[in-house]
Amino acid sequence: MKILIIEDSKSINNTLKKSLEKFFENSEIFQAFSIKEAINFLDKQTFDLVLTDLNLPDGDGDEIINEYGKDNKIIVLTGDTDFQRRNYLFSEGVIDYYLKTMPLDYTITKIVEKYNQLQKNKNYNILIVDDSAFSRNLIKKILVRNNFQVKTISTGKNIIAQLKEFKANLIIVDIEMPDINGIEVINKIRKTDLNTPIIAMSGSHNSQNEVLHMMKNGANDFISKPFNIELLIIKVEQFIKLEALHTNLIKKNKELEKLISLKEFEIKQKEDELIKQSKQAIMGEMLDYIIHQWRQPLNAIKLELMKFEIENPKFENSPFISNISSKVSELNEIIGDFRSFFREDTKENINLKDELFKITKMIKDLLIMNSILVNIEGDDINIEFNKNNLKHIMFVLINNSIDAFKEKEIKERNINIKIEDNKLIYEDNAGGIPTEIQNKIFEHNFTTKKNGTGIGLYMVKRILEKDNLNINYEPIASGSRFIIDLK
Repeated sequence: MKILIIEDSKSINNTLKKSLEKFFENSEIFQAFSIKEAINFLDKQTFDLVLTDLNLPDGDGDEIINEYGKDNKIIVLTGDTDFQRRNYLFSEGVIDYYLKTMPLDYTITKIVEKYNQLQKNKNYNILIVDDSAFSRNLIKKILVRNNFQVKTISTGKNIIAQLKEFKANLIIVDIEMPDINGIEVINKIRKTDLNTPIIAMSGSHNSQNEVLHMMKNGANDFISKPFNIELLIIKVEQFIKLEALHTNLIKKNKELEKLISLKEFEIKQKEDELIKQSKQAIMGEMLDYIIHQWRQPLNAIKLELMKFEIENPKFENSPFISNISSKVSELNEIIGDFRSFFREDTKENINLKDELFKITKMIKDLLIMNSILVNIEGDDINIEFNKNNLKHIMFVLINNSIDAFKEKEIKERNINIKIEDNKLIYEDNAGGIPTEIQNKIFEHNFTTKKNGTGIGLYMVKRILEKDNLNINYEPIASGSRFIIDLK
């Protein structure tokens, strides 16, 4: 950004420079203390902003405005209070005008606001409806200097069609037009558009009653012709700021509605999780009772076997009896594992490899039934972890592999679990996950299964994050790889 300050007072010039440097970082600020110095700068380059005094040692600032106002955004900062001169300079291209009688700090903030508004104005469209070519062109020139996108039309007969082609943020309508009255034009607009601001203009219908009539019939404001250019700019920018606030409010409301909807969804999810947890708690209590009932006949079978061996010495150390006894003990152990799975979660120091073997032993029949070979290898490490959470994680991963094996009808089914470099690496050859959904698999309620819940991998991630651990997915040639960082 380039700024030129034209001011013969060194103290004011330097103060302006220092203050603007704070507001506009990385800007280039040039200082001129006379018309001659200013022309030297302006002949070589254009500026984003020019601040000029009118009364300079070697001439009037009007010369700068008349010659260079077309290509540079010029703001006047002067002690001159001549109202007619002020209005004339606005017609020549000045975009704002401030008096030195105001506190300089205040004036600087207003200059910065004006520049920032100029950048925003580029995004707003203004439609001018006026049969006078002079008025249309003058208003257009003023508004274009202030960076607005402007369209002019000489009649309001086809106003609705024009507004469909040109989405206006503000409409300026002359009341006195030969073919159609401005009030009729405003009424046409209001039949289809209740919100776009309209400024009415008139050179004769400017009595209090007539102005009230216009305001009651759809106009938002009124300007009398011949109009004061500075007042027109102020009114236009006020409406544009209101339009921006209105648009922003609508946007914020939509964002709030979306946030509320999301929060409601999250609350429902939490409620669903609580219901599931409640069901699991009840299931745990029921399972406790069932296991107690199961263990009684198992213990009775074991006692009967021991009694049978005592009463029939020839069957002592019989492979048949030993096999039955071993199966009963194994069943007792599996029942115990399932019982502990529903008990309260507690961390403990566990040997990871041993626990993995125990987990696969628990579901040995499931693995055999699905022709899956599980290989566990790697480092022999101990970690602080909850056994039930580890079971939950492995059950989810193994069940997902089983589903994939079945869906893709894979015959040779292998799962490899490795422990290395403080990582638990789970791999299968079940064909992998499609690339386009790999980044969604840990999201809540995301599933590709017909009757899936979409909470399996999501809960795995949640369990691990609770212990400040993470899980990542990597595709491999034959299937999937999940890496759990145990650090």
